[in-house]
Amino acid sequence: MKALKGIDFFDFGASKKESIELGQKRFFGKRGMGIDLDPERVAQMNAAGLECMVGDLTDLDVPDDCVRFVKMSHILEHMPDVKGVEKAVASAKKAATDFLVITGPFFDED
Repeated sequence: MKALKGIDFFDFGASKKESIELGQKRFFGKRGMGIDLDPERVAQMNAAGLECMVGDLTDLDVPDDCVRFVKMSHILEHMPDVKGVEKAVASAKKAATDFLVITGPFFDED
């Protein structure tokens, strides 16, 4: 995992600049780290000046209590199965000291 110094929230499934910005504006995050499975999306986020890394949310090794909160927006519907959902939520719970923000799932586009 990248160095987390100064990171106060994770954005699981971050694929757009607005996702990190929402964590900053709505939940008063100072510096977010996006984590997404798609290397192209991660590269786009990094090119936009945001911190993002490639990671599989169903197999993510995060330190205990390393961020204030974890934001998970419309990602659970993309998990391979219920166990994948449980693993992603468990990683978020392990990392966050204060709260989790879980929105979705969103199936309207399918």
